[in-house]
Amino acid sequence: MIEDDCADNGIPLSNVTSKILAKVIEYYKKHVEAAAESKSEDRPSPATAAEDELKAWDADFVK
Repeated sequence: MIEDDCADNGIPLSNVTSKILAKVIEYYKKHVEAAAESKSEDRPSPATAAEDELKAWDADFVK
């Protein structure tokens, strides 16, 4: 959606509760941090312990 330039005028959040928005922000913060860490590690292997940890975090997060 954002990649297709659909967010030029912003994304309306009128139907999103503060509780859900907080969860969305928490999810994205975790993934941004994980992406930054994986870039700084510069490991050649795609399957790292950090990726496994993030997958486990994701699974627990959606419970």
